[in-house]
Amino acid sequence: MLKRRAFEATLWSGVEVMLRQGLQFAVTVILARILDPSEFGTVATLALFIAIATVLMDGGFSLALLQRQDITHVDESTVFWFNLVMGGLFSAALALAGPALAIFFELPALRSLAPVLGLTVFIASLGRSMQPS
Repeated sequence: MLKRRAFEATLWSGVEVMLRQGLQFAVTVILARILDPSEFGTVATLALFIAIATVLMDGGFSLALLQRQDITHVDESTVFWFNLVMGGLFSAALALAGPALAIFFELPALRSLAPVLGLTVFIASLGRSMQPS
């Protein structure tokens, strides 16, 4: 019974990773075809900051929650609200950093793109918060 559950969990985890990576690859290919190389580089510059914010946002709490045997509603609620607040903070930080990033990288488009793409961090925090336990 335990072996079967472990196998199924591993299988579903693998499927989730493959789908996520495949979707990211497809979106990247589509953006590369649609955008000029300079525009694609501008989006890629922000993607670096978004990836860092997404990793820092979770802090590993969702995975820790999944690995625990005895979780309570309080544990789930704490992780949900922590991820949501951190996602909002990092999203706001990216929006506020837009003008500074535009000056630093000499890419004026970052001023308006940073707040819009920063919302993806907040949206990702919702997804991480709602993972089944």
